Amino acid sequence: MKAGIDLNVKEEIKMKVKKVLFVLLSVFYCSGLFAQTGGTLQVTTTTESTGGKYAPRNVVAIWVEDGNGHFVKTLAAYAAIRKTYLNNWEKSTTDAGSAFNTVDATTGATRSSHGTLTCTWNGTDYQGNQVVDGSYNVRFELTDKDATGNSAQVSFTKGNESLQLRPADVPSFKTTSVVWNPATIAGANTITRSDDVKLFYDRASGQLSVMGADVKNVEIYNCVGERVLKGSSSVLYLTNVPDGIYFVAIKTGSTTVSKKMIKH
Repeated sequence: MKAGIDLNVKEEIKMKVKKVLFVLLSVFYCSGLFAQTGGTLQVTTTTESTGGKYAPRNVVAIWVEDGNGHFVKTLAAYAAIRKTYLNNWEKSTTDAGSAFNTVDATTGATRSSHGTLTCTWNGTDYQGNQVVDGSYNVRFELTDKDATGNSAQVSFTKGNESLQLRPADVPSFKTTSVVWNPATIAGANTITRSDDVKLFYDRASGQLSVMGADVKNVEIYNCVGERVLKGSSSVLYLTNVPDGIYFVAIKTGSTTVSKKMIKH
């Protein structure tokens, strides 16, 4: 009898610990820490000569760094042998331990003339990891001589708010545009914590559908860890749930996947 009571007490303690951890995790997410909003950054710029001896032939690189100046990912690189004169890009990638890294980038040989360049970023680093929300910089560099050319930088914030930036023209980079569009599915922003489970929200009907294998139950919590809705199927209706930030706990077999959702 005593052993049975002890087992029940232990199980109750485990459940309380899990709840506390979930509340703490929710608070962290709600405060913006660790948020990893998916989306697409589109960068467009029109280049012009620096006045170097090889003009109009030129080499150019566009890449993303975090707010501390650490390399994240190259978006575009048109350069061959003379890429070594793109000194800022070389230093950024080399400091990251991957000199001249062009994973997923738009690439090409030395350009024979100037024109408009367009490239995109999906919010991941060069190792394929989704980066946290916050301040980032788009870096630009171009040269048409055997020396450092012109460079520019545009700061932006990655998060669940869209933005459109039109910075002033600078030498070698004109009519530049930086546009961030966070990922949305039928009106709900989602953060993928597991590629095996996805959320789809239909704002018109208020229906939340959970797509994944072997979904046992779904629970929705607010930012203070209170459960506002529970369902035993992969479809829930959020009609009576107020707009706000929520965390969806999806039980799949022996694991629980947590996802952030913004209902608005």
